[in-house]
Amino acid sequence: QLTTAVPPSRALELLQSYLAASTKAPHLHPDSTFTPSGLKYPLASGAAGGIVLHNLRRVEAGLRGEHLEPDPPKE
Repeated sequence: QLTTAVPPSRALELLQSYLAASTKAPHLHPDSTFTPSGLKYPLASGAAGGIVLHNLRRVEAGLRGEHLEPDPPKE
Protein backbone atom coordinates (compact mmCIF):
# COMPACT_ATOMS: atom_id res chain seq x y z
CA GLN A 1 0.00 0.00 0.00
CA LEU A 2 1.35 3.37 -1.02
CA THR A 3 0.89 6.32 1.32
CA THR A 4 1.59 9.96 0.68
CA ALA A 5 2.04 12.69 3.25
CA VAL A 6 -0.60 15.40 3.06
CA PRO A 7 0.16 18.92 4.26
CA PRO A 8 -2.06 20.11 7.13
CA SER A 9 -3.74 22.73 4.92
CA ARG A 10 -4.82 20.04 2.43
CA ALA A 11 -5.88 17.71 5.26
CA LEU A 12 -8.08 20.51 6.59
CA GLU A 13 -9.71 21.00 3.16
CA LEU A 14 -10.40 17.27 2.80
CA LEU A 15 -11.76 16.94 6.32
CA GLN A 16 -14.00 19.99 6.00
CA SER A 17 -15.37 18.67 2.72
CA TYR A 18 -16.05 15.23 4.22
CA LEU A 19 -17.76 16.66 7.31
CA ALA A 20 -19.94 19.00 5.22
CA ALA A 21 -20.96 16.13 2.93
CA SER A 22 -21.70 13.85 5.90
CA THR A 23 -24.60 16.09 6.96
CA LYS A 24 -26.34 15.28 3.67
CA ALA A 25 -25.20 11.69 3.03
CA PRO A 26 -25.81 8.91 5.56
CA HIS A 27 -23.39 6.60 3.72
CA LEU A 28 -20.55 8.75 5.06
CA HIS A 29 -21.45 7.93 8.66
CA PRO A 30 -19.53 4.99 10.12
CA ASP A 31 -22.52 4.11 12.32
CA SER A 32 -25.30 4.52 9.73
CA THR A 33 -27.97 1.83 9.58
CA PHE A 34 -29.23 -0.31 6.71
CA THR A 35 -33.02 -0.47 6.65
CA PRO A 36 -35.48 -1.94 4.14
CA SER A 37 -36.03 1.60 2.81
CA GLY A 38 -32.31 2.34 2.45
CA LEU A 39 -29.38 3.68 4.40
CA LYS A 40 -30.36 5.88 7.35
CA TYR A 41 -28.56 8.17 9.75
CA PRO A 42 -27.84 6.62 13.15
CA LEU A 43 -30.91 6.68 15.38
CA ALA A 44 -29.00 7.92 18.42
CA SER A 45 -27.17 10.82 16.76
CA GLY A 46 -28.87 11.64 13.46
CA ALA A 47 -27.05 13.72 10.85
CA ALA A 48 -24.70 15.09 13.53
CA GLY A 49 -23.05 11.67 13.75
CA GLY A 50 -21.65 9.67 16.61
CA ILE A 51 -18.31 9.55 18.36
CA VAL A 52 -16.25 9.07 15.18
CA LEU A 53 -17.59 12.24 13.56
CA HIS A 54 -17.30 14.05 16.89
CA ASN A 55 -13.61 13.16 17.00
CA LEU A 56 -13.13 14.17 13.35
CA ARG A 57 -14.63 17.58 14.19
CA ARG A 58 -12.08 17.89 16.99
CA VAL A 59 -9.28 17.05 14.54
CA GLU A 60 -10.67 19.67 12.16
CA ALA A 61 -10.65 22.27 14.96
CA GLY A 62 -7.03 21.40 15.72
CA LEU A 63 -6.07 21.80 12.07
CA ARG A 64 -7.69 25.26 12.16
CA GLY A 65 -5.44 26.10 15.12
CA GLU A 66 -8.01 25.83 17.90
CA HIS A 67 -6.91 24.43 21.23
CA LEU A 68 -9.60 22.18 22.66
CA GLU A 69 -9.71 20.86 26.17
CA PRO A 70 -10.04 17.08 26.48
CA ASP A 71 -13.59 15.75 26.46
CA PRO A 72 -14.83 15.07 29.98
CA PRO A 73 -14.87 11.37 30.88
CA LYS A 74 -18.17 9.54 30.46
CA GLU A 75 -19.81 8.62 33.73
